[in-house]
Amino acid sequence: TRAAPTGLQAARATPTARQATGATLLLSDVRTAWVLVDELRYRALARLFGVSRSQANLVTIVGISMLAEAVHDRAVQVLTAPIAPTGMDGVLFVAGARGLLREVAGPPSAAIPGAAALMAFAVVGGHLGPSLASSLREARERSRRMSAGFHRRYGYLVDPGHWRERRARRGTAWVRPASRDHQTVAA
Repeated sequence: TRAAPTGLQAARATPTARQATGATLLLSDVRTAWVLVDELRYRALARLFGVSRSQANLVTIVGISMLAEAVHDRAVQVLTAPIAPTGMDGVLFVAGARGLLREVAGPPSAAIPGAAALMAFAVVGGHLGPSLASSLREARERSRRMSAGFHRRYGYLVDPGHWRERRARRGTAWVRPASRDHQTVAA
């Protein structure tokens, strides 16, 4: 007679052994992240305030309420502040900017109408344009990488009508073109 399998042998032998699917991976990743953030919170509170784990929840509640009150006070301050600067503020700013730009361009710029506005536009556009374009490119690339990583791991859970399935239902397959000039569709 044979002895009954125990431990790991029994788990491998049973067909109902739990397999790692996308849903269980997602849930385990969320749980792992939650446990790590909670541990970081405990350690930060112990280091900053010297509180034990049993007191950490109370300190967290007090901290969140203080933060909420500060955010509320700042929001009230911003919302009740005057929307636009006063007329005198605008006059002083324009006079100061015009004087500064005339110092930079020299005395002949005083005879040119709109020289200050043209120089301000050139300075702002020359510095802001490239950095704004670079920031937008970087944001687009990071967003694309994050989306691709997420869809590689969990995409079939989020999009049940996945693009491969839709293409298979249509009965068409896309062939990667040799150049960008034309695309061929194989039936």
